Amino acid sequence: MSIFSNYIHIVFFIWFSVLSIVFFEPAPFDILFVPILAMVLLHNKVRGRKLICLFQYLDKELVLFIAVTFLGLYFADNFKVGLMYSIITLYLILTTVVVRYYLDNGGKVEIILKGYIVSALIALVLGLLPYYTGIGEMFIYDNLRVKGPFKDPNVFGSYFVPAAIIMLEEIRNSKYLNWSSVIKILLAALLLWGVVVPFSRGAWLNIAAAGLVYMIVIIRTLNWETFKKYASVLAIFILITGGSIIGTSRLDFLFSRLGLLAYDQDRFSTQAESLGLGIRVKYNTEEEKLKLVHKDSAEINRVNSNDLDDTSENIPDTNINILLKKLIGISAGQYEENFERSAHSLLIRTIVENGLLGVILLFVFIGKVFFRMIKGLLVEASNSPIFPIPVLLAVLTGIMVNGLFIDTIHWRHMWVFFALVTPFKVWQNVTGIKT
Repeated sequence: MSIFSNYIHIVFFIWFSVLSIVFFEPAPFDILFVPILAMVLLHNKVRGRKLICLFQYLDKELVLFIAVTFLGLYFADNFKVGLMYSIITLYLILTTVVVRYYLDNGGKVEIILKGYIVSALIALVLGLLPYYTGIGEMFIYDNLRVKGPFKDPNVFGSYFVPAAIIMLEEIRNSKYLNWSSVIKILLAALLLWGVVVPFSRGAWLNIAAAGLVYMIVIIRTLNWETFKKYASVLAIFILITGGSIIGTSRLDFLFSRLGLLAYDQDRFSTQAESLGLGIRVKYNTEEEKLKLVHKDSAEINRVNSNDLDDTSENIPDTNINILLKKLIGISAGQYEENFERSAHSLLIRTIVENGLLGVILLFVFIGKVFFRMIKGLLVEASNSPIFPIPVLLAVLTGIMVNGLFIDTIHWRHMWVFFALVTPFKVWQNVTGIKT
């Protein structure tokens, strides 16, 4: 990116540094996307390339997934909600194009690393400082849980997992962050603390899966010096986490979160019902629909009188329409319009809203992402110029496990990490891996 060399890295650093601030929309990350996309388009044009050249940074499965998403709007009960949801999905997929273009044209991996770490630390301060001081109530979810600059505790806790894994990798193999070992150890412990104290079971599963995969991948290279540093991280983490939970009388609440909760059965029942695809929850009155409060740890009530007025006339469930719904879904953003609760699952939401075609396309894309990472490990490309493969594999595994119980389709940071595992043509350019 020679014509932007004096400031492009600063712009991208700022962009990633605000990734965690999403308690209002459009978020700063979303706003900055517009001028950054314009810069990419201008740079592409100055280099004499056609617009279609940008498609090399986009997996064809995602192109088809977006097509299915917009086709599904035909069945939207609330077209306005469906259209907005589809546009957000398109925008997040386009962020993968921008990130990949940046990396393939002189971008620096350390800019992304440092930006993400800064964004995680911003989230940590905005969430946990008010949690323990009482200052800044807008970042508190309730008396026992914190959401920080996010909309709910589940995303807040999970956001620190990639940052913690990044820091562990830098402790083991310092390559991008020119910081002292003491600072890295303290930051790793603080980030792990951030995963635990929102009391999100999804975040706990996320870090458990990511940590396990990471340790399996790097175990052969783990020397005694690194082991001692990791032990220090663990000791500091236990000290500050145990002290903060016991000191604020939340130990009983912690234990109560370790098993199934009362609302889990309702959630699972709704998921089972929703998989009927053609079946929908019926309401006797509009007032009954207005009573829905999507607040069971993830959703804020967004069903109001205006939504009911905007709801389009339902498409009759003829045999052909039922078949089409099974193929392309009931339309993006319609799960809450049709059922009592949020989907609480990437898989369930995709099946219901994007149909059989949508779920196949999305998970074929995800499968390709993991195939690229595993291939990278097998050819020992972990020291390549691209993002460290052990980190990517661990982080995306954690997010996928998290996605079994949380709807992650609009998690901005998930798409950022997807972007770092580029299509094979670009992957070969930046890693030297022959395909």
